[in-house]
Amino acid sequence: MMVEINEVLLKGSNLSNPIVIRLDQPTTVDDLMTRIGLKHKDYGVYFVNDKMVERTHLVENDDRMIVLPLFGGG
Repeated sequence: MMVEINEVLLKGSNLSNPIVIRLDQPTTVDDLMTRIGLKHKDYGVYFVNDKMVERTHLVENDDRMIVLPLFGGG
């Protein structure tokens, strides 16, 4: 699967974009972020195949995931 992470969330890490990873079985977004080593996963908004998902969502090898920083406004 391919994972693209916004550069704001990559600060202080050795990760680069995009990350291509092969999964042995479906895994949760949260477990995948731990496996990749994303330090700031609590501050991300997760999109899988262009749909916003929770960190409990299961991802598979044919998925594409984008991680953006939390944002707000008003």
